[in-house]
Amino acid sequence: MKSTNRVIAVFLALVLIISLASMTVFAAPGGPKADLVFVVDTTGSMGWAMYNLTYNIRDFVEELEANEMGIEIRLGIVEYKDVIDDGWHTTVVHTFNGSTWMDVDGFISVMNTLRAGGGGREPESAIDALGYLVKSEPSQPSVVWDDDAFKFAFLITDATPNPDNRWGYSSIADVAVDLSTNNIVTSVIVQDNSYIRAFYDSLIDQTGGIFADLAGNFAVSLQDLAEEIIHIIATSTYTVTFVDWDGTVLDTQEIRPGEDAIAPSAPERDNHFFTGWDVDFSNISDDLTVTAQYLSGYNAIRTAADLVAVGSSTANLSKKYWLANDIDISHLNWQAIGSFTHGFTGVLEGNGKTISGLWSSGRGSNQGLFARIDGEVRNFNIALDSRGITGAGERKGALAGNIYNGALVENINIRGVQGQQSRIEGSLNYIGGVVGVVNNASVKNVTIDNVTVKGLEYQGGFAGAIYGRNNSRNLPSRQTLVENCIVWDNVQIEKGYTAGGFAGILYEGASMYRCVSMATVENHSNYAGGLLGKAHNTLGTTPRTTVEQCAAYGDVTANGYAIGGLIGELLNSTVTDSYARGNVTRTDSTANTGGIGGLVGYASGTASANNNVITNTYSSGSVTLHRGPATLTNTALYVTENGAFVGRAGVTMSGYNYFDVLATPAAAGATSRSGNTLLLGAFGSNGSIRSSLPGNASLPQGLATSQLQYGSVGEIPATVFTGWDFNAVWSIGDADGNPSYPYFAWIFG
Repeated sequence: MKSTNRVIAVFLALVLIISLASMTVFAAPGGPKADLVFVVDTTGSMGWAMYNLTYNIRDFVEELEANEMGIEIRLGIVEYKDVIDDGWHTTVVHTFNGSTWMDVDGFISVMNTLRAGGGGREPESAIDALGYLVKSEPSQPSVVWDDDAFKFAFLITDATPNPDNRWGYSSIADVAVDLSTNNIVTSVIVQDNSYIRAFYDSLIDQTGGIFADLAGNFAVSLQDLAEEIIHIIATSTYTVTFVDWDGTVLDTQEIRPGEDAIAPSAPERDNHFFTGWDVDFSNISDDLTVTAQYLSGYNAIRTAADLVAVGSSTANLSKKYWLANDIDISHLNWQAIGSFTHGFTGVLEGNGKTISGLWSSGRGSNQGLFARIDGEVRNFNIALDSRGITGAGERKGALAGNIYNGALVENINIRGVQGQQSRIEGSLNYIGGVVGVVNNASVKNVTIDNVTVKGLEYQGGFAGAIYGRNNSRNLPSRQTLVENCIVWDNVQIEKGYTAGGFAGILYEGASMYRCVSMATVENHSNYAGGLLGKAHNTLGTTPRTTVEQCAAYGDVTANGYAIGGLIGELLNSTVTDSYARGNVTRTDSTANTGGIGGLVGYASGTASANNNVITNTYSSGSVTLHRGPATLTNTALYVTENGAFVGRAGVTMSGYNYFDVLATPAAAGATSRSGNTLLLGAFGSNGSIRSSLPGNASLPQGLATSQLQYGSVGEIPATVFTGWDFNAVWSIGDADGNPSYPYFAWIFG
């Protein structure tokens, strides 16, 4: 289990690393672009050259695209003859599927439609055709070059240029100036004849092109052109200039085409926070100026003293801050910033920095880096000291005692000391690895590892309690969402009452989405779950408390009732697309206690009232019970309130749900006692359960391990996991095609 958990954790970490960047991130580019236009003389003497071009063009393009730079090619064709002998209409800008630009297949298709003919006398109208590369007129489509592309033209002819043209150019040198101004490198494929070539010298000189031999091996001529294109692209550079807000030059770089500039060190500006750069500086294809961007009104935190000062006055609690440096506070017995009555209402932008050495002892309740967060806190790491956060009191967590009232917390990594398990402890309630209590807030992309959590009641690897609305029943519901958060496998939950690997309780309409716990839970009393001790809504089913795309991997051991691999107790809650992989064990042999299940221990309410809904879930761990003395009065609970999937059932089952019958072998038998062996069914006979599908199809099905594990989606039979979304939600099988239970597709990206 541990090795599997660690593999999953690594992949989950990769998902989160993407979201932890505080600067602007741009998508990775392709290679440099090149637009290539062939200006082809199609008079009567050029038939053989047209054939050779068509025959060899594919190899030419493939060589360019196979280059290590990965050049992206677009092709174009301008055909010409002699405008005097054959008419002005014989200069044609060709299109394919409505565009003047085409791939190699389109190019070949167009070339196969052209016919050699006309001319009759030398010279031919090369100047008129070249003019279409920089000018346009209504009778022909325009050649619109990509501003980000290298521009190349190839004139293929066996004749000198006719000065007659529609553009007013006086000579080939005249049009060469326009081509050069527009950065169009123009090469000429002409027979190796000094007389004809001399007419095109100015074109080569002005634009930087080369001559290739028309009369020789045409494939070799195209090879020469390909090498020239690659050389030009590979040796060209563009100037990228990074400037500050006031135009001060921070750095200047010469960048080769298609490569990325490298940002200089982040600049600083008084009372501002640097957020990134204004434009993308990857895949450079032109000179570029990149300007620093800032948010105003931010105060820099550079030292431990600066961090302490945030909590030194009520006024400071409402200001905006950013972390300019990594900060070590290990020399301080930390007093949380603010208090329960005066929370932090400002903004802390962490800038990817780390606050290390956090510990506190004997500071009372509402302890953590913050006492209470009501503002916005994001983008930094906390490295706990081995001394952790300890002492009497309640509402404790590494980040905060409380996160309240519309707060936004995102992109935080918290780590204890590896191998020593930094402790987060309190003598009372609401102790969590990250936070004591979340109430009416949004928390996203937070992870925690290497801690041990211990309290009296309501404790979890992430939070002691997560509330969807204030405790007063007269206040309206507010949305609380905890999303994309991970409790890693080096987290332990000890003792206490109402404990979960992720949270002690998810309460009053709160929601969890895409959260995972790998923590082990050892509870000394009732209500224990691999993910949640309880998922409750005492105010009814509107809105429900919801758990969606969440998983628990850790083992759960407790000695009371309501013990589940995922959730200890459900009330007016929904569980959708979720699973439990850990083993569930009730250790107390002195009492006959019920409500033990592989997924959910105790589902309060009734199926007819639709109090709880479970959809598309599974459990794969074992369920082990220690039977109490037969003389105790509640012996019947062994039969009625324990199950391999759900213990006490007051639930509507929706979709298709499963448990591994081999993990708890007795689950194949009837719900009855036989000597010292408890034979578990899918769910206890007490309470009520119903299926949303006809024929009880939604009721949990006990299948063998081999019926729940597959190497790929294609191997899954139609009778298993029916209706499960194996595109956006689920995946199955490892990278080598080895069988596995279903897991979340988003874990592996």
